[in-house]
Amino acid sequence: MRFRSAVIIQLMVLLIMQGFSVECAIGKIIDRVVASVDDTAITKSELDLKYNTLSKINKNISYAETLQGMINRILLLKDAQKYRMEGSEDEIIDYYIDLKIRALVRIEDKDVKKYYEKHRSEFKGHGYKSVQDEIIKYLTELEVNRRLKKIIDKLRSESNINIMLDSPE
Repeated sequence: MRFRSAVIIQLMVLLIMQGFSVECAIGKIIDRVVASVDDTAITKSELDLKYNTLSKINKNISYAETLQGMINRILLLKDAQKYRMEGSEDEIIDYYIDLKIRALVRIEDKDVKKYYEKHRSEFKGHGYKSVQDEIIKYLTELEVNRRLKKIIDKLRSESNINIMLDSPE
């Protein structure tokens, strides 16, 4: 009799435990993956947070542009890992761009003069020497952006990128 009640109690405990595990397995979906870059996932909540932040600065930014920016950021961070850079994600990306791109950009004096001559009216009577540094900075940033786009295009072609976002919700 004691044996039978012990078996019944064990069966009841087992059934109760299975009920809990089924309930846990059926659980509610908290977040979903909207894109992946190799082995890194981007969740809907991460995209929403980034979009909400960026849309306060730029009202015209779209969900798709935000997602593409997040993908580019992941690609740059993954490539920067090769150089064992440390710091926040923003610091790592800045250092990566400085090391891999900006350090190699050289703007020749003839290009600065050519730009000045072509855009002289925009400088409102300022002489070449007074705007030379400003032009160099501008031309440097243009070249850095051009090279950065090439690097991102290369990284994209070498990566497995999956986008699973149909439209914003």
